[in-house]
Amino acid sequence: MQQFKLFGKIISLFSITIVLYSCLGNEISSTEFSYTGEVYFTKRVIDDTTRYALSYFAYGSFPMSSAVVTTTDNTEITLEKYDESGYTYSKVPLSTEYSKDEPIPGTYSFTIIYNDEVYSCIDALEFYDLEFPDTVYFEYNSYNNSISLEWNTVYGADGYIVQMKYENGEIVYSGSWLDSEYTYDTIDLNSGTWNENPISGVSYIVEIMAVRFERTAYSTGDAYNINEIAIREIETAWGEQ
Repeated sequence: MQQFKLFGKIISLFSITIVLYSCLGNEISSTEFSYTGEVYFTKRVIDDTTRYALSYFAYGSFPMSSAVVTTTDNTEITLEKYDESGYTYSKVPLSTEYSKDEPIPGTYSFTIIYNDEVYSCIDALEFYDLEFPDTVYFEYNSYNNSISLEWNTVYGADGYIVQMKYENGEIVYSGSWLDSEYTYDTIDLNSGTWNENPISGVSYIVEIMAVRFERTAYSTGDAYNINEIAIREIETAWGEQ
C-alpha cells in the first residue's frame, strides 16, 4: 500500500507537528500517484480579539510540479512548495492574515499537476468553532527541569498538541499527540521533539492546541483530516516559577 504522511510535516501556522499517517485508497502499485488536498482553519487570540485563518495543503506520493486551491468564493490560491522535495505544497497564514471573520464552510477544490497530468480533488471545511483550552495548572519544576500543565476539556475536540516556540513563531518543542481524554502534559527534555534545547531565562510561548477532525472523515475511519485548531498561548520564561 502506497503511504505518505498527511501530518508528518512541520506545518508552519506558525507551526504544528502532528505525526499521523494515512493511506489513500486500497492497495495500489508503488508506481501509482496518490494525492490529497487539505483545508483547515486555526483560531487564536491576537490583540485581545478572537481571529481566524485558513491553511491549505496538497500532498502527493511523488513530487508534484504545482498545486492550486479554489475557495468557496471561486478565488484561486497558488500553493508553494513546502520544501525542495515537492511532495507537499502549502499556503499557511501570517499573523497579519488572521481575521475577525469566521471561515466560510463548504467545498474547497484542489488542482494538482504531476508528470504533466492534471489531478483534482476536494476537501470540505466545517465550522464547529471549538472553544479555547483554558489552563488550570501551569508550573515550572526546577528539580525536573520541566513544565507541567493542565487545561480544561474542550468539548468537541478529538485531541490536543502542546508545543513551545519563540515569539517570532520559530518552533522549539513539539509534543506528542494526546487523545481527547488527556488534558495534561509535561514539557521536558525526554519528551516530544526538540529542535534545540531550552535556555534558562529565555522567553517562550507555550501553545495548547485543541484539534478537531472532519466529522465525515472521522466517522469512516479516515481520522487524519484536520478541520480546525483552537490555540491558547501562554508566555513564560524557561526556568522561572
